[in-house]
Amino acid sequence: MFASNGILLLGMSELYHVSISKTAMVGSIFGGIRLCAGPFVLLLMMFNASHRQVIISGGFLSAVATVGCFFVDQVEVLYVTYGILSGGFAGIANFAGNTIVGSYFKKKRTLAVGICHSGSGFGAFVLNYLLERSISFYGMRKTFLLISGLFLNCVIYGVLCRPLKTANINNKKKQEIQLKYTETLQPEMNLAFEHDEKTTESNEKTNANKSDVTEKTKFYRNSPPTTAREFFIDLSIYLSIYLSIYLSI
Repeated sequence: MFASNGILLLGMSELYHVSISKTAMVGSIFGGIRLCAGPFVLLLMMFNASHRQVIISGGFLSAVATVGCFFVDQVEVLYVTYGILSGGFAGIANFAGNTIVGSYFKKKRTLAVGICHSGSGFGAFVLNYLLERSISFYGMRKTFLLISGLFLNCVIYGVLCRPLKTANINNKKKQEIQLKYTETLQPEMNLAFEHDEKTTESNEKTNANKSDVTEKTKFYRNSPPTTAREFFIDLSIYLSIYLSIYLSI
């Protein structure tokens, strides 16, 4: 469609009786928005949208926006309907359709991408003659309906696109992969646990010895007593030591 903007420019200037400079803005906005749609496709892919969904939704919405051009009476409104809306959605479908071709082929990917882009050039060559005959027979308003029908072919193309295997893995396959991964990790985990059991036994023995020492020496403190109970305990210990020394003498 971008290659046929010159033919559409003449048809819109005759329909709305405006200068060519105003009607040229419609095709320039359409081409610029179409080429800027790549980042939006990547954002949709980040939110788990498949190539098929992007192509189908882009083709359908661009067709709806082009049908709205049939009811437009001013060129300025075409800046929004045909330039921004139709150009943006058509660019989303076009970008997603070009990227999905490279995902299907591994050995002859360059040949597949070359055939895809050569088809767009051949379509532009045929579309110029088709739109010229449509404007002369049906007028510019009905030509917008013809263009919308061409955009609807993107929906058929999106339906025919086969889903990618890497993007559609069932839950059962995911569980099988997780089970295989855990089975491979079990022997390594067992070795790690055996080593930990030996270290825990030695740690328990050292802790037991420390507890015995602390039980024997817990009454011999360097700090003064802070409560009445500690004071009487210390007093009884000192008295028992003094009596044992006195009786020994």
